[in-house]
Amino acid sequence: NTHTTHTYRLLPGTELQGLKTLRSLRLDFNRLESLVGLPVSLTVLDVSSNGLTSLKGTESLGGLQDLTATDNQLTGVPELARCKKLEELDLSGNLITAATTIKNFPFLKILRLSRNGITSLDSFGKLMTLVEFHIAENKLASINGIAGLFPKLEILDVSHNQLASAEEVVSSLQSLDDLAELNIAENPLCSSSEVCVEVAAKLEQLEVLNEKVVVRSDKQTALARPGTAAARDVNSSSGGGLSSRPGTAQRPPTAGSLRPSTSQQGLAEDARPLMRPPTSAASSRLLQAQQLHHEVESAKSELEQRQQHLQMHFSLLRDQLNGMTQKPSGFRAKLSSFGWRGGVAVCLTSCIFALRVF
Repeated sequence: NTHTTHTYRLLPGTELQGLKTLRSLRLDFNRLESLVGLPVSLTVLDVSSNGLTSLKGTESLGGLQDLTATDNQLTGVPELARCKKLEELDLSGNLITAATTIKNFPFLKILRLSRNGITSLDSFGKLMTLVEFHIAENKLASINGIAGLFPKLEILDVSHNQLASAEEVVSSLQSLDDLAELNIAENPLCSSSEVCVEVAAKLEQLEVLNEKVVVRSDKQTALARPGTAAARDVNSSSGGGLSSRPGTAQRPPTAGSLRPSTSQQGLAEDARPLMRPPTSAASSRLLQAQQLHHEVESAKSELEQRQQHLQMHFSLLRDQLNGMTQKPSGFRAKLSSFGWRGGVAVCLTSCIFALRVF
């Protein structure tokens, strides 16, 4: 597992040639112009924020499973045609307007295309194993046909697009039995909260809409922020526990997918939330973030201790030097006997000793 700390324009071929068993490589935030020379053993690769216009060099990565190439200048990814083992692909923040080259990935589970210029789903090919699709901040005016393209979809983010018809959204998604999380926020159709509630009511399989828990009762459907009484009421008189659709595991909501919003009023006391189980990718990312936060805090604490230690030694050294300079018969006499070169040597020796102690 390697993370670069240099700024490269071309891959350091001499450094990578011998890494025949390397599995994970991060090359993000460099200035790469080409990816030629990558170790063929890679399964995880991050080349984000390089200004790349193509992924030439990835053709040989037949075992690649996870590719992150966000914030580049890619218009397509034909080079990935041979990467048949891809399970997660993140191309957010590029210049992609059509997905003609994103097809024939038999194991792809997560696809992220947010912050591009995609106007239609017509260019997409079928991805039968896809469970997460993130296409926020594009120019989609319709998602008609999405159920035929991604029949196993569980999480869909189409926020910040140009969707104007709630009826079309409902009809497009109604046959997706596994769809549990949907984000349609910041679209023209969400001009009022009532429309979102109507969408949630008609899409009975939904558990989370616009990052709010869907709360259902016999009389009404509503959206509630996580942590409210309605969202916590999972042990109602009608059976208790988390409500679930047929074939859906009863597990907690996706980590990090829900955030507080305005409170909801008038919810029935027996309303129960339908909540989304965590995906393995989301859980893994949350664990990595927690570990990284712990490492940063530990390093920060250690640095503060070292700074205090260094300040203490320099303070002690300063006091000693001040004490010696106040005794002409001692320190100044010694400096006179050593000469000016000897005096400098004595001072440098004292400083080096302090640094070594630190």
